[in-house]
Amino acid sequence: MNSATPVSPTFRPPGRPVDVRKILQRHRPFLIAVALALGGLVAIEAWGVAQFATAQFATAQFFPTGSSTQLLLGALAVLITIVGNWLAFLLPTRLIVPENFPRPVGAFAQATGCGAVLTLFTFIAVFFILWAQAAFALDAAVMLLKDIYFYALVTILLFHGLLYYVRQMHWLYEEFGGADSPLKPIAASGGIGVMIFVTTIVLLPLDLQTITNAPAAQRGIVGLFTYGRDLYLLTLALGAYAWHFRWIADH
Repeated sequence: MNSATPVSPTFRPPGRPVDVRKILQRHRPFLIAVALALGGLVAIEAWGVAQFATAQFATAQFFPTGSSTQLLLGALAVLITIVGNWLAFLLPTRLIVPENFPRPVGAFAQATGCGAVLTLFTFIAVFFILWAQAAFALDAAVMLLKDIYFYALVTILLFHGLLYYVRQMHWLYEEFGGADSPLKPIAASGGIGVMIFVTTIVLLPLDLQTITNAPAAQRGIVGLFTYGRDLYLLTLALGAYAWHFRWIADH
């Protein structure tokens, strides 16, 4: 008597196509949480500008520390960050037509690309708002350009990149029951983890040097800002990695 052939739990009967649009619209709660978390990151940056950047760069006739104008500009930067990244994550999934692509990877790539562009423009707007908070001082622009560029880079490479990867893996498992080699997802996820680790151990010490380089009277507030911002960023990165690993391991 012939034994039954084992069936993969992800097996899909022939003739039932994968719903690519459904894959694109998954993970909405996580993406909304990411947009809110990025708003928190910009809130830390706005607080730093209000606490020490303005005191260092702005003149008395411009926005004094704690003024209502500063608070409004900081709140506006946070609001634009949240709304802009919320749109960057969710709007492309509504506009992309998967049927226009010969393979679903094209739809995933276009959704990721459109989202990355929206994120980039969002952070450009945030840069100018925070620069206005620092009275458009050139020295403040240098500090903000470094920080905001890094935030945009992390958002595009880590969050949009992991989202693309998870969507691609969803499709592979639903279409074929898995990757052609089980080692490929392990190697890719391991490489992402190594990238996060190396980036942290290289950039964190460099960033912390700003504490010792700050004037003695400002080292406390600069240290609080730098440590708080860096630990917040590291927590976001580890959270995104854990989220992606949970979905990859689930298959």
